Amino acid sequence: MMQETPVATGLCCLTVWRFAQLPQARILAATLKRLHPAWHLVAALADAPPPGLACTLSDDGFDEVLPAPTPQAAGATTQAASSRDAAHAAALQHLAEAGHDRIVVLAPGVAVLNPLTPLVDLLALHPIVLVPHQLVASEGSAQDDIFTPGCVAFRASAEGARFAAEWGRHLRHGQAQHWLDRVPVLFDGVHILKDPGWQVSRRNLAERTLAFDSAGRLLANDHLLRTFDGSDRVADAGPVPVDPLRFSVAAHDVLCWYRLEVARFDDPALPREDARPESPAPAAALAGPMPAPPGRPASSPAAQGTTPTRYGVMRCFLDDDLISRYLRVYGEWAHFETQLLASLRCARVFDIGAYLGTFSLGVAVSEPDFVLAVEANPEAHALLRANLARNLPAPYATLNAAVLQDSGAVTGAPSAVDNRGTFTVHAPSPGAPGPVIPARTLAELRAEFGPYDLLKLDVEGSEREVIRSDAEWIAANKPVIWAECNEHPDSLALFSLLQALGYDLWFYRFPAFNPDNFLASGQRLVPLGHEAGLLAVAPGGPPPTCPPEAARAGAELVRVDSVESLRQALWRTPRHGDARWDFLSRTELLGLLSRQPDEARGYDAFLSGRAAPAPATGERVTGRDVGASYRNDVAAILQAYGEQEGMSMAVGGQFEAVGQIECALLFQQGLHDQASIIDVGCGSGRLASQLKDRFAGRYVGIDVVPALLAYAERICNRPDWRFYQAPGFAIPEPDDSADFVCFFSVFTHLLHEESYTYLQDAKRVCKPGGRILFSFLEFRIPSQWPMFELAVADTRPDKVLNQFMSRDAIEAWAGHLGLEILAIHDGDKPHIDLLPPGSAASGEGATRVSLGQSVCVLTKRAPA
Repeated sequence: MMQETPVATGLCCLTVWRFAQLPQARILAATLKRLHPAWHLVAALADAPPPGLACTLSDDGFDEVLPAPTPQAAGATTQAASSRDAAHAAALQHLAEAGHDRIVVLAPGVAVLNPLTPLVDLLALHPIVLVPHQLVASEGSAQDDIFTPGCVAFRASAEGARFAAEWGRHLRHGQAQHWLDRVPVLFDGVHILKDPGWQVSRRNLAERTLAFDSAGRLLANDHLLRTFDGSDRVADAGPVPVDPLRFSVAAHDVLCWYRLEVARFDDPALPREDARPESPAPAAALAGPMPAPPGRPASSPAAQGTTPTRYGVMRCFLDDDLISRYLRVYGEWAHFETQLLASLRCARVFDIGAYLGTFSLGVAVSEPDFVLAVEANPEAHALLRANLARNLPAPYATLNAAVLQDSGAVTGAPSAVDNRGTFTVHAPSPGAPGPVIPARTLAELRAEFGPYDLLKLDVEGSEREVIRSDAEWIAANKPVIWAECNEHPDSLALFSLLQALGYDLWFYRFPAFNPDNFLASGQRLVPLGHEAGLLAVAPGGPPPTCPPEAARAGAELVRVDSVESLRQALWRTPRHGDARWDFLSRTELLGLLSRQPDEARGYDAFLSGRAAPAPATGERVTGRDVGASYRNDVAAILQAYGEQEGMSMAVGGQFEAVGQIECALLFQQGLHDQASIIDVGCGSGRLASQLKDRFAGRYVGIDVVPALLAYAERICNRPDWRFYQAPGFAIPEPDDSADFVCFFSVFTHLLHEESYTYLQDAKRVCKPGGRILFSFLEFRIPSQWPMFELAVADTRPDKVLNQFMSRDAIEAWAGHLGLEILAIHDGDKPHIDLLPPGSAASGEGATRVSLGQSVCVLTKRAPA
């Protein structure tokens, strides 16, 4: 670890730290070297490396490492403090002897967020530069130091050398705590850099408002934020607050970022100190994959990012993973579930199948004494660990393992890309998919981490196996058990096991959509979707009650005392439905229900092992999956051509050119920045990608292919825009909410009945005076006839439909729907003014083009 001392000149940065502060010191090194790679960074160690620590500090960016001047015994706070002062004093003397002409001293907790050039410029004019930590007087501030060693600079002039020598003498005698406040009086040429962008920390955020400017730079009181000390008890203080009266969104982001960086640079072999979360867990439990720190390769192949949530800023996946989508859209997952479990106020929580940590963080409002979060998926465990390090105030441990009836090792892989929480494990074998992970029993975890009062199980059908691995202790102690309860015979078998162990059992169903969600989103990812779980409590105690907020949203907690009562409860729990039903009243829903076939005929077969009877002759069987052929075609195209070219071909090719024409058509029809657009059949973002830098208004993109939606959302990078999958032929948006509803190359692939149904809903969501645009194919346009010939030649049963439409049909539809036809443009006649890039909107220099398909423009008449 130690290196020979080089002959040094030029600018040097000194930081002094104990090994408990290594994660913070690594943050300093990474951020400083990113902005000032030529600076000579010196680490002065205040103690010896702990046993088991394997690291080379030069790999972390330190150019020189000074060992602790004397051996130090661990444990005593005063001795630890004096060891740091002794190391600081020795380092100052060493740097003076080494010939460095300019020295900047930074605390190990400092993150350098913008260049320190102003400090360097001041050193050319002044021998000593002090940066105050406190800028304004406040109640109690008389007890605080004005200057701290967090940021001090001096050069090797006579006065600068005298300052360094005196500082070292006070450090060696333990008298340096308030000495820096006297320096402006005791030395000549001292400059005080009074700038709110320096020495920002959690303690002085009340006097410094952080914000982002239009270029995305961080400002403090309108000054560029240069140094931020995040080690100021950032973890000891608990979860990062989201108090708008004191902390801005930018401050919240910076604090959360720092906490995550500490977790990324952590090492289980390091000793603990109060700038890092304390956990009673053994070091082995803290080992495992973590998000890669800056400059180190990440091992996870899935795209990851951060999003603000009810629990703090969390890391999640950026693909179609269900829970990650909920976090990005709503800022929460299963909020009504954690409300119920938090109300039971259990002291020790075992979260088995913790995934990204939403359950552990959600129940933390009840202030548990300890949380064990176990996740089998290594990718998810890395995010789980970072999320708990950043946001969980309680003592905790995480474990990357599968919990099963027998210990050992297994291999595993997610069962579905759109739900990485469905992690399936197998016995190790040659060629088995996924990494090898340890398998632990519940009894082993209890022996290692202590007993549990609440056992949460979300282990994809292995709940009984987990319970059996500690059944004797569970039967004797009756911890609360909360288990996922899906429409599967395994749920009935789990009920029987828990009943045999002497539990009272409750079935809890709750809406997946919380109308009061953290991000105030009205989007319905799963229309009418409900989640459900089985709650097992010891008999004789007060019965659990449904939280009032959850009950108002439609959640229900019902007692189940037999397998049959659970089967009925599951049968009566909605899982998903037509998106249009989400906006119906209770009376309207009951009206629809009354027109459905007799429910008993389907219930007879539900979870009973008997096949459902065939529909009666002549009974209407609904459901053309209009997206099936598209999903198949898109998958085949992407496999053959790769992402970028495939995403263009999946929407007909000429991605940029056609997108520009569609964009120009909308602006020609009056699109402006205060307007709102619903783009039905948005595909991979052909139109949206052209609008993203030109249109500031509200945009909603709907499609039937999740892969296209995910790509569109990613390339647009507009967090204020929404992309989602809508089933059927509905537009699940509020009435009178859109200025424009467009269907580009949508009706060309639908039956006429389906197109008409879409237009019905488009009229509903369109504002009075708003416009509905759609493109279509027609026989009267010679250039479109080849499309019909291709459709005739394609005899595949699952081919994508190419549908032609006549103008008399459009006129009849508009008349029946009460829509007015403003224009119908031939597909082969130029009618769209396409402006060259950067030109004014006056139309000068425009090229008149056509879309290739005919275009109809309708308007919704304003009420008389």
